[in-house]
Order: sequence, then C-alpha cells, then structure tokens
Amino acid sequence: MSDGSTPATRPLTPHNGSSDLPVSSPERAVIGRAVIGSLLLGALFVGFDEVTKALRVLYAHGPWKEDPYDALVSFAIVAGTLLTGACAVRVLLCRASEALPARRAVDLLRAGRLIVALVAVTVASDWASVGLQTRRQTWTAVTALIVAGLAVLTLLTGVVGMLLHRATREAQPFADAPTSPDWAADGVEFCDRAAARLGRWGTGLRSALRMIDAAVVGRIRRHPVVAAAVFAVVFGMLVDVPQVILEDYAFPLAALVMTISACSMFAFVVLAGAYVHQVGRRQAHLAPTVVVLLSVCVSVPLVASFRGSLWWLIHTKGSAAGLPQFAELLGVGAVIAAVVSGAAIAVVGHRPPKRAVAH
Repeated sequence: MSDGSTPATRPLTPHNGSSDLPVSSPERAVIGRAVIGSLLLGALFVGFDEVTKALRVLYAHGPWKEDPYDALVSFAIVAGTLLTGACAVRVLLCRASEALPARRAVDLLRAGRLIVALVAVTVASDWASVGLQTRRQTWTAVTALIVAGLAVLTLLTGVVGMLLHRATREAQPFADAPTSPDWAADGVEFCDRAAARLGRWGTGLRSALRMIDAAVVGRIRRHPVVAAAVFAVVFGMLVDVPQVILEDYAFPLAALVMTISACSMFAFVVLAGAYVHQVGRRQAHLAPTVVVLLSVCVSVPLVASFRGSLWWLIHTKGSAAGLPQFAELLGVGAVIAAVVSGAAIAVVGHRPPKRAVAH
C-alpha cells in the first residue's frame, strides 16, 4: 500500500522506512528459513497432538493420556495454534519484492523462539511420561508408533531451534528497531489487504477497519492487560461451552472449568505478548499487581494438573475429593501463589540500590 490523499489508500500504521531490510538484504533469507521453519514446526506439533488426542485408537494407548501430561498437551495445542496463526498472518504480509520492516522480522523471530520453547517443553513432558512408563498396561504397537512420531518431532524441534539461533544472530543489528508496525497493526493491515481484493464491495469494510484501528486497537495498546483479561474470559467460555453442553456439566463444574481455561489463557497472553512485543511495547517490568495476578492465574492450571499430589494441602485424598474439595484446593493454591509473589515483590522492592564502583 502506498501513501495517498484519501483514507482508503493511506497506510494504517506507518513505520520508519530507514529500519527496513531491503530486498537485496542477505539476512532476509536466513530469517525467512527460520521463521517458516518455526511455522511448519508449530503446525506439525499442533497436528500431531490433536490427532493423538482426537483418535481413540491412539489416545487410548498414549503414555501421556493422564494429568499432568495431558493437561499440558491440551494447553499446548491451543497456545500453539494461536502462536502459529498469529505468525502466519504477519508472514503473509511479507513480500519478496518489498522491503521488510525490521520490527516485523524481529518479532517473528521472537515468536518463533516461543513456538520452539512451547514444543520443547511439551515434548520433554511427553518423554517423561514414556520414561516413567505411565499407563504401561495400555501400551501396544500403537504406542510404539506414537513414540516414533514423538521422536521425529523432537528432531525437528532441534533443527528449527538451530535455524532460529543463527537467524537471531543475523538479526542482532535490528534488535532495537522501532516498535511499529506491531502485531495489532499488522493484523489490521492483513484484513485491509484482504478487503481491498473485494473491489468496491470492500470499501465499506476498509472504512470500518480504520475505525477499529483508531478506536479498539488504540485502546488495546493503552490497556494491554485489560484487553488480555477480556480475551481470556471470552476464550474460556467459547472453548469450553461445547464440552459443557455435550457432557451436560452442572453450573458449578462448568464455571470451574471455564475459570481454569481463562486463567491459563490470561497468563499465556500477557507473558507471551510481552515477550513478542504484541502491542509494540518494550516494558522492562510488569506492575506488582499484575505480577501477583499472573502468579495466581498460573497457579490455577498448575494445581489442577498436579492435584493428585496436592490433596494433602486440604487434608484429604483424591478418592474422597469431590467438586467442593477441588475448588478449595484451587483456592488454597491461589492464596499461596499470591502470598509468595507478594512477599517476593516486597523483598526485591526494598533492596538497597547497588553502589557504583569507582574506577
């Protein structure tokens, strides 16, 4: 898109052209291979885990069918889908015949590293379930096939990790690129380009996009934590509603399941968003209240996943625990997380500043 006199042709979020990587830049090929590799890895990872969970013949004989392994896989599928999808949108904006904004390249590399980290942690958890021979009585030849697929995924994770390491070194000179265009700007730009292909039918859509860019996206940039909370709550409801309806959950159980999903997604969106500069910010630290809130949200899915080893916190056993005890256990874990994180912030915040060393 080029500058013009009408709103329909003006760039949505202009960026500093001097920081762009020109078409002839040698770094572009290295960065491109790493980013595409991370996208393919993310897609393969999500596909592998989704298939092993969706097909009963595979799921019934998988070593990581039980929590905490299964909980991590379920979360990783959603997180991997969101990350890979967000990266794909930005990659589709890259053109071989156009200069590449350095900010877009740097952010994609950071997101690629996050994808590799997510896959690596999940793969390590899967291997732990294999090593500990979890559900050994259900293992068959199908299990060997699943483990073989896991081995291939592990190898590809290492390969993509090396590609990203090399690309990160190549992109080091652009690490301090301007904060524009960010993920939000590229998302609107992607929709704008798609609407432009509709000809006169897309004129109204493009005008609406500019209103959204000015009003909604602007507020998201100013209040990213609030936006993450809204997204997490909506996401928790949308993802869990089908399961709640199909399995006819009672209201207390449905609310608890949605709360766990919302807490997981809030923590992921805030932490991952801060790492990949989702709204263009480079914050040195998060506010203390946000840190405590994040600690609480992280504790909820963790306690839910490891509940089998934590019932002693409320003086009960898994065989005797019901929904009230499960809710109580989550509450106790949340309180402990809030107290520990609050105490840590208080200690760090009251440390005396380091004295300068005279030379």
